[in-house]
Amino acid sequence: MAQNLAADLTALAKKMKESAMEMQKEFEEEITAGMLYGFAEGFEKDAWMLKSFLA
Repeated sequence: MAQNLAADLTALAKKMKESAMEMQKEFEEEITAGMLYGFAEGFEKDAWMLKSFLA
């Protein structure tokens, strides 16, 4: 179950980064995109910590 959670967090972070990139390109929303990048990095960190705890 925890491995599934880590995989879900990683997938969510990837999707958030893709959305942030689209916002930057299409809408020139730097602030919102920056916030999404920040959240995505937090999710990636959580997933990494969870994976390292399970190893």
